[in-house]
Amino acid sequence: MMEYVINSSICLFVFWLTYRLLLEDSSWHSMKRWYLLGSLMLSFLIPTIVVSTQTIPIVEVVMSDYVATPVEDSSVQQLSAFNWWYLALGVYILGWILMAWRFVRNVRSFRIEEEDLVTYFAQYRLVLKARFTVPHSFINRIFVAKKDYEDPGYPSIILEHEKAHLDQKHSLDILLIELITVFLWFNPLMYLIKYSIKLNHEFLADRAVLQQGMPTHEYQELILRHATCNYEKNLSNTFHFPIIKKRFNIMKTKTSYPNGLLRGFILLPITALLIYSCGKEEVQFEEIQEIVEEPMPAPLSVEEKETIEVIEIIPDLNASHIADYNRLAIKHKEYMDENDMLIVFKDDTSYMQTIFYSMTEQQRADAEPWPYLGRLDAGELKPGEIPPPPPPAPAMEDLPPPPPPAKSKEDLPPPPPPMSAIDYINAHREELNYYINGKKVQATEAIKIIEDKGQNGVEISRDATGKNAIKINFSSNDLNAEPDQMAQYPSSSDSHINIDDPARLIKLHQDNYEYLLDGKSVSHKTLLQLLSHQPVYNSHFRYVNRVGTLSVNTKNIQAGPTGLPRRC
Repeated sequence: MMEYVINSSICLFVFWLTYRLLLEDSSWHSMKRWYLLGSLMLSFLIPTIVVSTQTIPIVEVVMSDYVATPVEDSSVQQLSAFNWWYLALGVYILGWILMAWRFVRNVRSFRIEEEDLVTYFAQYRLVLKARFTVPHSFINRIFVAKKDYEDPGYPSIILEHEKAHLDQKHSLDILLIELITVFLWFNPLMYLIKYSIKLNHEFLADRAVLQQGMPTHEYQELILRHATCNYEKNLSNTFHFPIIKKRFNIMKTKTSYPNGLLRGFILLPITALLIYSCGKEEVQFEEIQEIVEEPMPAPLSVEEKETIEVIEIIPDLNASHIADYNRLAIKHKEYMDENDMLIVFKDDTSYMQTIFYSMTEQQRADAEPWPYLGRLDAGELKPGEIPPPPPPAPAMEDLPPPPPPAKSKEDLPPPPPPMSAIDYINAHREELNYYINGKKVQATEAIKIIEDKGQNGVEISRDATGKNAIKINFSSNDLNAEPDQMAQYPSSSDSHINIDDPARLIKLHQDNYEYLLDGKSVSHKTLLQLLSHQPVYNSHFRYVNRVGTLSVNTKNIQAGPTGLPRRC
């Protein structure tokens, strides 16, 4: 909390100092009003912005299992530490009560009393006070002395000045800053900001009066004739606000647009610097387990049955040590309660234990209890003892061997070669009929023609009986040509084979063929999934550069393979 108040005060001071040096003497009064209110809000917001994150490792140290025996020095005296925080808290509460009473009293002073006369000026209530008072305004009321108002020479421009305050809602700014001052009464910067806000209100009201056409020198003479500083309402805007010379100088000031814009741009790097320097630093705890191996003690003889453990103590123990112990004890307890686990910090736990053994019995009774007491996961521990370390991790020899590495793609056997027309005939010889230029022949004759002339012009489709058939469509010149003359024609570049059961062909050959769906290359799994939902598609098989290609057309069942000539 103290760090937040300090950072907030630094931001508020820098913003206020920037206003005094760069903006106060300018004529941009409306922008100055919002700057003062915005700087007040930003000074409260900037310390909450996280600008960096610090990771603190929480090391769980394996310590030797021993019973600590405290050794107390007779020179340690009992300390009666005085807690200054309680005194500071009491002073703050007392100041808050006084400021709250002052705020309520000021608000109640704007009540209309029985002896007051109420009339109207423009749309606002004009309260004529029976007692002497300087002209002032609040919320929707203008207060003037009845005696002064009834004077025939009383200038109406004073009422216009107060009306300008009410038109621009200046009372809301004053209420906001007064409420904040009730809680931050101890911060002197709040009174500087309040003074600057009220002075800027006077600049705004003066400008509103001068814009009505009143000459500047006459308005200044009027202010001098009615200047009095012996009374001022804290929650109101008064006509006789002090620093008259300052108001006169501002009335004659005219800030150019480039000059005002340049001053505004300077605020950007100042705000960025404040965010970087006064922003919040977030702390994260990262749990790290560290195993510290300690040498085994030498075996004791029969005479050395009893071991005395000497614990380090602090001879000059003071109140700051006890405060450190309370802080560390709370830190241990909150962390273990939040994470539901035991924790031993690397340095903090040892330091906390040293302070605990250095305290007297009365100091231990007044301080925070030992954080490990009463926890089920800590076992039966005495005050000042630290939980035993966890069991060691298993050795590498006890771990199971790793699985063998998977075979790479290069270790797999090569795929089988694509099926040719002869292979297709051999696989389905009994299921096929054979035709050469429409004439039915035997399988041996068809095989001989294909072996001699090649598989150009070979088509697989259903014949008139509905049975799959091998149809060889060669011209008479092709049938009479020699085999070496037929070899000049590229294999399967201008012919295709109709397939009635493409799914079966895909399952047999999978990745050995290429697959086209409406002219686009797809995988065999995609095509097989499509055929499982709708098997009635026009399918064609062909060879291109000795690679089998299955083409499926879904847009037009009667059409042939996309982009291929069709032999009739």
